[in-house]
Amino acid sequence: MQGSEPVKVLKLGHKYIARQPRSAEVWLAALEVERQLSPETVEKIWKEARKKATGNDVERVWTWWLGAFPDRSYTEKRQSYIVSAHHNQDFFAMG
Repeated sequence: MQGSEPVKVLKLGHKYIARQPRSAEVWLAALEVERQLSPETVEKIWKEARKKATGNDVERVWTWWLGAFPDRSYTEKRQSYIVSAHHNQDFFAMG
């Protein structure tokens, strides 16, 4: 992509998130776009996705991080996941 195209794609993803804030499928698509075009912000988006996503694919939203970065070590990804889950204990208490 050239010039402002990545910015446009990211904005489009955020637009769909705003329209469908509970859709796990929309969040998963947005996470992939963020991972490819804006890796420095993807963890923030993933955190938001875990708070808002519902439905059949919510587990995929929660575990997305583990498969998203094949170049990172398993330990590094696991630590990020554990820390994030710890900060979102309310999510697990809702069950």
